[in-house]
Amino acid sequence: MADDVLLVLAIDRSRVQAERSILTDEQKDALSRHVEQVRSGRIPRNTMEANVQPVAEAMLPPTTRAFIASTKRLIFSPHRSLHLTPLHAARFDGRFLIEQASVRYAPNLGSLLLPWRGAETGAVVSVGINTFGRGLPPLKSAEVEAQAIAAAWAAQGVAATTLIGEQATRGAFTGLDLAACRCLHLVTHGESVYATALQGDPFASRLCFADGDFEALSLAELPFRADLVVMSACHSGQRALALPGGSELPGDDLFGLQATLFQAGVRSVIGALWTVDDASAGKILPELHRRLAGGARPEQALQLAVCAYLQAPETKKAIYYWAPPFMSSMGRMRDA
Repeated sequence: MADDVLLVLAIDRSRVQAERSILTDEQKDALSRHVEQVRSGRIPRNTMEANVQPVAEAMLPPTTRAFIASTKRLIFSPHRSLHLTPLHAARFDGRFLIEQASVRYAPNLGSLLLPWRGAETGAVVSVGINTFGRGLPPLKSAEVEAQAIAAAWAAQGVAATTLIGEQATRGAFTGLDLAACRCLHLVTHGESVYATALQGDPFASRLCFADGDFEALSLAELPFRADLVVMSACHSGQRALALPGGSELPGDDLFGLQATLFQAGVRSVIGALWTVDDASAGKILPELHRRLAGGARPEQALQLAVCAYLQAPETKKAIYYWAPPFMSSMGRMRDA
């Protein structure tokens, strides 16, 4: 509503609640710092929560938190720069929100009503590339992660194709029957829409393959019909907020890799809000797929995988490490 005023709507099957939240100076400063850190890539690994928590408390004031206290499934539809806030990593009553409920995000509430017809059954494709050349740093565990994902599905009798290393070319990928794939997992490099070279161009985000890159608009032309695409790639869930030159983008339309995958026909996308930590992703994402292969809904599978990570004694609990993966959806969901 204004730079320091939020209108928070909470809706379930039978109730609607509206609440006005006025940001304090501390909350406005925290939001500005968080957005700048995400856009610049200079994120404080162990103190990120100091910025996220005040913003989350403004977005979910006490009356709203009471409204959602008993729910097990949450859908958030933030506005503009608030899309960069990992609400699932907010901590209330001693636990993270994702420990209370499964969490997914939507561009807007109307998008949840769109019909979707795609591949809820069928094969799985898992792509992993360790070494790229062309100045890109190696991803030491990418191929191991991709193979672990394929193995999780194969253990449940689901056909799983892997494209590993030099075999993971653009031609090999587009040569697959992508329209028949229920799930795609991509362990690769992603480029932030805020990267200097892209100058904030909302259509220039990209995913890297062994022999070159797929820009966002090229991905939109592929025949994806997957129930879920998982991008284990840095910055792959970021969305542009303004055009080159500073003009604010209209409304809350999505621009970036999420938008192109939705345009191609995907129902749900898991991407990363910032840099992916290899060790954490290597624990969370294979567990996500084990849950999916066992029949869990995508948002539930992500919740269970993150909770398993948080409960393990040896893992890093700072939100920088585990909170980048988040799920966005377009269209009606199963059992919704």
